[in-house]
Amino acid sequence: MPVGGKPKPLTGPAPLVPFWQTTDGSTARLYLGEVRDVLARMPERSVHCVVTSPPYWGLRQYLPPGSVVLDPKLSEVEREKVLAELRNIEVHPQ
Repeated sequence: MPVGGKPKPLTGPAPLVPFWQTTDGSTARLYLGEVRDVLARMPERSVHCVVTSPPYWGLRQYLPPGSVVLDPKLSEVEREKVLAELRNIEVHPQ
């Protein structure tokens, strides 16, 4: 411990650790968390799919590729933040 007995506070975001991943550690990784926090910590050009709700939320209404469905309870500001983070990691919703 540092002088004074208090631990030094962490700086920056905590490391992004997969909730689950394939045994090879690179084919597929699942991250669990608040979508805006997780997306903000993802490396650029590293995402192939973002799922922010179980498929039964929309009663299995399947949409065309590139579609993005956000929680209707999000405010317009929150929606724009999520969409901005998707664009930052090269996901371009239609």
